[in-house]
Amino acid sequence: MEAVNDTEIVVNGQRIPAQMVSRYEQNQVFLAGNAASGSAQQTAGEIRVPVAEEQLNVGKREVSGGAVNVHKTVTQKQVNVPVELRREEAHIEKVDTPDRPVRAGENVFQEESFQIPLQAEEAVVNKEAIVTGEVVVNKSQETERRNVGDTVRRERVEVDRDVVDGNSVRQTNN
Repeated sequence: MEAVNDTEIVVNGQRIPAQMVSRYEQNQVFLAGNAASGSAQQTAGEIRVPVAEEQLNVGKREVSGGAVNVHKTVTQKQVNVPVELRREEAHIEKVDTPDRPVRAGENVFQEESFQIPLQAEEAVVNKEAIVTGEVVVNKSQETERRNVGDTVRRERVEVDRDVVDGNSVRQTNN
């Protein structure tokens, strides 16, 4: 016996309500013939005391397994592209002509200025973003086998019976 108090007796880790015990001696506990309280059940002429044991049930749940960080950075570099550009230039040349009379509509003896447009090409630069590749991140599932263990409890019942000659007989049920 491990403990005895007003409400129960503890034997081998098993708690027995005090009202179910008729007497106890040394390491023997004798149950009352009509006790039926606590977890015991009484039917016609018998008392049933439940015997329990624990089993380990292992389940699963989803948890975060971490993360993968993908970082993109931007770099710069100077790029030079050769291009040929055209332009017009004015070449002024004075040419002597044989003398001739002034023609109608020619403005002579008037001060004037005039402009001759010249054409040229200039470089026009624009930028366009293009996709040159992709980074593909795939996830896969892996399975690993693990052994999961814990301590489980089991109740044992030992019954001592009085025999007429004074010796006790012990029965053990697992």
